[in-house]
Amino acid sequence: MRENEDLANLCVEVLINNGMDFLIKEAEDFVREMDFYEFSKSQIYGLLEQVDKYNTFLDLKQGVKKWLKNQSAKKSGKNWAEVSDELKKKMFSWDENRLLEMKELAKKKIGDKSLNSSYVFLILKEKNMKDHLKLKLAKSFFYSVLTYYRCYSDNDTKKILEDMRS
Repeated sequence: MRENEDLANLCVEVLINNGMDFLIKEAEDFVREMDFYEFSKSQIYGLLEQVDKYNTFLDLKQGVKKWLKNQSAKKSGKNWAEVSDELKKKMFSWDENRLLEMKELAKKKIGDKSLNSSYVFLILKEKNMKDHLKLKLAKSFFYSVLTYYRCYSDNDTKKILEDMRS
């Protein structure tokens, strides 16, 4: 049983390290649909500092939530609240749609046929996933969002998309 768990977690790590295309799509949709421009450039880089300084999932989650709460004291309005709430969900929660996409990617990446992809799906569930993997997923999503934010603000979409996908 422990071997399967280790192999499943390794599989998830391979998925993260190999790009996770669905995160890129989610980041693009998030920036476009959530009007991420509610954040000023200084706030974006302030948030980047938060994301970069934490090395554990729990610290990252608490740090980002605290930072967003402090920023909320300076900003108000429905858009700001909606964008910051959605950012927290996307960074720290893994709904069934995301898990299904990860499961499909995992099925393609699993070279060891003895590993059952449904077991990988169980590992992907947030409560079973190792904290270092949750940390990588949260940071990967944020870095994808940051890339798209820069992309749209710099009007250099095509080049950045090519860089992200290579």
